[in-house]
Amino acid sequence: MTGSPQPLAPDEERRVVFGNDRDVAEIDRPGRWVKHFVGAEEQAERLSAGTVRFPPATESIPHCHEVNEEILYVLAGHGELVCDGEPVPLEPGSYVFIPPGVTHHVRNLGDEEIRFFYAFSPPAVVGTW
Repeated sequence: MTGSPQPLAPDEERRVVFGNDRDVAEIDRPGRWVKHFVGAEEQAERLSAGTVRFPPATESIPHCHEVNEEILYVLAGHGELVCDGEPVPLEPGSYVFIPPGVTHHVRNLGDEEIRFFYAFSPPAVVGTW
């Protein structure tokens, strides 16, 4: 029967992952710092998520995800996300959904860092973006 829910895996195969931002090591990437919370390494099959921060007056490298959907939620700071050459303003509380195939990068035009919560589906490995 199509559309019916799949049974859950036996309990020993399911695992809840939890933690605190303060305990997650930052990963240095060009123009930004990433804190990876969950992804394929933690047995997530459909998403990866974490936070990323961009220091003042920096710009990330333009990149494109061929298969990943991405959403960014702005926690702090102001700037813009340039998507296929078009700037999208960023401020706390704003979010941007980026479908696969869109070239994008962040510009921090201010004097304070920009911080995002991010999520990818399917999971994206830090270092590929």
